[in-house]
Amino acid sequence: MALATLDPHLAEPAATGTPVATPAAPTVAQKIEAVLAAAASPLTAAAIRKLCRIRNATLTTALTELVAAGRLRKDSTGYTIAR
Repeated sequence: MALATLDPHLAEPAATGTPVATPAAPTVAQKIEAVLAAAASPLTAAAIRKLCRIRNATLTTALTELVAAGRLRKDSTGYTIAR
């Protein structure tokens, strides 16, 4: 059984064979970088976790990888985008 939309303004029916691309969800790294890019000052890990709404273990792993890759900088006040 195939499903197709009934409202022609919403999308093309699936029966046309044209794949409908869905936007990919941003990665954890992309979320972190977006939050830090919008921040006026360095953010602590706790602040980043709250803004990104991700688990602490996931955040810690991502922050470690981003700092190691040179994409973020960590100092005593928190994390910033490496420029």
